[in-house]
Amino acid sequence: MNDTLNSSDNWTQHLVWGAPEWIVPAAILAVVLAAAIGWSYTRSRASTPIRVLAATLKLIAVALMLLCLLQPMWRGERPRPQANLFPILVDTSQSMQLQDADEELSRGQNFANTLAADSDWRVQLEQTFDVRLFGADSRLSRLADIDTIEFNGMQSSMQTSIDALSQRLKGRPVAGALLFSDGNLTDPSVEQIASTDFPFPIFPVLPDAPTTPTDLRLERVSVTQSDFETSPMTVRADVMATGLKDQEVVVQLLNASGTSVEEKTVTIEKEGELQSVTFRFRPEQSGTQFYRVLAFTPSQRKLIRSQIDEGNAWLEGSSGDEATLRNNQRWIDVQPRRGPFRILYLAGRPNWEFKFLRRALQSDAETQLVGLLRIADKERKFNFRDKSVNTSNPLFAGLGDDEEETREQYDETVMIRLGVKESEELSQGFPETSEELFAYHGIILDDIEPEFFTQDQMLLLRQFVSLRGGGLLMLGGQESFNDDSFGKTPLGELSPVYAPRNRPDQPAPGGKWSITREGMLQPWQRLRETEAAEKLRLSKMPPFRVTHEVGDIKPGAIELAQ
Repeated sequence: MNDTLNSSDNWTQHLVWGAPEWIVPAAILAVVLAAAIGWSYTRSRASTPIRVLAATLKLIAVALMLLCLLQPMWRGERPRPQANLFPILVDTSQSMQLQDADEELSRGQNFANTLAADSDWRVQLEQTFDVRLFGADSRLSRLADIDTIEFNGMQSSMQTSIDALSQRLKGRPVAGALLFSDGNLTDPSVEQIASTDFPFPIFPVLPDAPTTPTDLRLERVSVTQSDFETSPMTVRADVMATGLKDQEVVVQLLNASGTSVEEKTVTIEKEGELQSVTFRFRPEQSGTQFYRVLAFTPSQRKLIRSQIDEGNAWLEGSSGDEATLRNNQRWIDVQPRRGPFRILYLAGRPNWEFKFLRRALQSDAETQLVGLLRIADKERKFNFRDKSVNTSNPLFAGLGDDEEETREQYDETVMIRLGVKESEELSQGFPETSEELFAYHGIILDDIEPEFFTQDQMLLLRQFVSLRGGGLLMLGGQESFNDDSFGKTPLGELSPVYAPRNRPDQPAPGGKWSITREGMLQPWQRLRETEAAEKLRLSKMPPFRVTHEVGDIKPGAIELAQ
């Protein structure tokens, strides 16, 4: 047995009683004997000093006798070698690659030297405990040795790693744990770590004098794209800096080959301020493409350009005025969707909307507008007419006898089809099967009443939205959003607004068109680049003469214009 384990520093000594059940009787007996001894010596004729001395000696004898009755013992305890676990948790995130001021090595290298297997403190620790090494970044991982550690983690989630360690060692004897980290945690709530009651003590080890290095980083990059391949895509980059203020920052968008697509310059006025940069561009080719977003100061342009020309997918190292370049770039992928997208336009009557919409989309190769327009409603089925009078609708007069099968009768709605690909498409009117309806990507209902549809067709429209994921656009008119009967149908359930309660017979007065704040965030609803330019355009528009009143907006719906 080695001297370290035999030393008194590893022993815990304390007094224990071999017969604790005699404590109460011994206390009572001590009181009785002390009273008897005191009473007997008060009646003695000896001198006072002799009586006091004799009484004291007898009390000591009684106390020793009663103490022997309790069987006192000294017990010493020490831990059994390597019976208790002692995990060492090392932060393996990329922030450990940073090098503090006046330091020759990075934070991770300093910790690696401290955790060397031949270090004195670790040798003594392993003699007493079962030491196990773990790495912690986005998740917990077991490390074979400190020499194999790599500081390349993308996160520093200490809360997640400690929870995983507690679950892994649940029910095992754990004496404690060491946590080596630089303190730059990425947990959602850092305060939660301090308030959490862990099942074993954790001793954090931080760098001697950690400093906050100068750093420029891309906090996040988001991509917004439409369903159309030739439509511009919007890339938003959020830039934040530490240790920089009143500094110009270049934000650059490059394609996969390193060619600059667009470049903008912003000014970081104060430390920790978030600056947003927006790029709008059209992809050069179809299919999946990759782009790179960079953020750097003007003095770093040559250094970064040289790494891009060398074909480096990621920026490496650091520059003179920044700790690391690793977080100065983000890769994004864009996947323009391919058309053509087929839209079914169902109108209750011929109108200007379909005319101008069809004219605007004629040159668009990605959108095919298929029209199904009602030009005459069905009439009553029972009409007392002369037998010589044709029973077909007079709109089909002059088509010839060979067109008899295609003629709509008086009791049938007269529909015309525009833009169909095949002669059989929509020949029976609005689709009645999912195979036919799901062939379209979107449906526009213009001034059509719910009574036009059968119950199965309205349920099919609901499945078109919920199962197919198609788009549904409802336009107002004399027959749309009419009364409570509309709200009680599947069309009313699909509508983002309630039907008006008391709709007047006369049309509502005109009004000006305006886009809400939420609508300004939608690129497809704007015709100008900036909000100020869009508001100026809307202010010059003439007012609408007639508007269509609807009910209140349903919960969860977003008002884009008013």
